[in-house]
Amino acid sequence: LKLAYDSAEEQSKICIANLESQLHNSNRANHAELEQLQRNFGKAQRDLQGQLASAMSREGQLKQDLADFDEQHQKSQHQYLSMTRELEETWTSVEQGLKSKNMALELGIQEHEVHAVAEQAAYMQECELHDTLGKRLEFAQVDLEEERQSAA
Repeated sequence: LKLAYDSAEEQSKICIANLESQLHNSNRANHAELEQLQRNFGKAQRDLQGQLASAMSREGQLKQDLADFDEQHQKSQHQYLSMTRELEETWTSVEQGLKSKNMALELGIQEHEVHAVAEQAAYMQECELHDTLGKRLEFAQVDLEEERQSAA
């Protein structure tokens, strides 16, 4: 019995030593893996911090670009409104000028028509006067001829 007990105890010690060795090896492997994970985590953390810093910088640049764009848009909007107002004023002025010229042109046409009618009337009066004078002259010549003949 003692021999069996000693053999079991010896096997138990060997088993415990093997288990302790496996545990030690496992602890060493786990420790090495933990160190690798910590290095990877540190690298990943640094990478993420760099990306975060880059993203924050980009965000700041985008905010500045947006502010610049907004300012430029406001200036463009103001310039557009100003140019639109100037264009409307110019158009109103052109319209008034065209209306004035149109009225002047209409008056000029009317004046021209009045002159044409007056000239035509004067020509017709002149023709009538010419005809009248021509007839009187004929009558006077006939009378003169009759007087010459009667005097002769």
